[in-house]
Amino acid sequence: MKTTTTTQTGLKILIIGAGYAGLATVIHLRKRLPSAHITVVDQQAAHTILTRLHHTAQHPLADIQLPLQELATRFDFTFVQHAVSFDASQLLAWQHNQYVQLEDKKIEFDYLVIATGAPHVAQTKASSGYDLAGLSQHCLATLLKKLMANYANEALAINIIGAGPTGIQFAFAIEQVLSRCQIAYQLNLFDSQAQLLEPFPASMVRYVEQRLAEKKITVFPQHYFKGEQGTDLVFDDNASDSITVQRSDLSLFFLGKKDVYPLQANSSGQVLSQGQVLTHVFTAGDCSHYVDMGANAMTSQNALRKGKAVARNILKEAGLVPFCLPYMHQEVGYILSIGADDAVGWLGNKHILVKGLPAMMAKEMIEAQYDLLLKGIDCSLF
Repeated sequence: MKTTTTTQTGLKILIIGAGYAGLATVIHLRKRLPSAHITVVDQQAAHTILTRLHHTAQHPLADIQLPLQELATRFDFTFVQHAVSFDASQLLAWQHNQYVQLEDKKIEFDYLVIATGAPHVAQTKASSGYDLAGLSQHCLATLLKKLMANYANEALAINIIGAGPTGIQFAFAIEQVLSRCQIAYQLNLFDSQAQLLEPFPASMVRYVEQRLAEKKITVFPQHYFKGEQGTDLVFDDNASDSITVQRSDLSLFFLGKKDVYPLQANSSGQVLSQGQVLTHVFTAGDCSHYVDMGANAMTSQNALRKGKAVARNILKEAGLVPFCLPYMHQEVGYILSIGADDAVGWLGNKHILVKGLPAMMAKEMIEAQYDLLLKGIDCSLF
């Protein structure tokens, strides 16, 4: 293993993944290491702000996508568009050799950050429909316009499979478009769980359920997606032990992320592999589980905090700062958008409900903070 360069001028940092965690790492490192050589590798050409993907029911996809080459210019890093895969033996090789080989391109590093995100549950039983990856390539507003152009006075059947926060936000966004255009609709939310939004406070769930009923969005709990039958969707109804067949003009699949963290890490974000601490390999975001302390839920909030913590700990490991606190971040809130004029969630205390206009304003403030971070301004309060 080569000796790490500990001067700001020569430090080489490689970040795999340009999502929330990867970009947070870049931005915070660049502030402290203006002369470091930073390389970012991602298989996509643009960073998509996934927490706003439901906005594309009414707005262009380009509004929430930033070309990574543009960000590379803004934050002075080298962008390489390439897919990267790895296993435990590959991690050990990277730690020892301190370079990553991408076909004919060899990228050396003093520190490596893996921020590839968590794999989503594969949607393999349907040949049609769209998941998050598909909606990152096809604007929902365009899909809805095409659907409404073929409207022939029969209520459109739109089905969302997965009634987690993402599915619910999309349901309200779609309902608003259809209602504004005076299109008759049958908008359904299917979920395998018996309880809607099970991990969230009961008062928040009741508020969402009330709004769903008002908007005539039907929830089908304990329904497991089995596949397609022509243009229909087929579900196992676990509650009644029967089969449900649902016509579908548009199907959206939000089956969630796999409940698996590919990488274990210590409280500094250094990868733990085969009983070793990989001192030159860090991880952040949804692909990481910090075993000592701090929140690990797969949220953008935690991804950003982990990215910031990794940046600080790289400085400490390189001897550029004398001390750095371990990752101890705890979630400080969660707000769910339920239409353009309403939101609900909690801030600071899970037992205190924030709803309506105050919740909307808080969510807009949080989104504005991320916009500022992508401009290099960190105004987060925690």
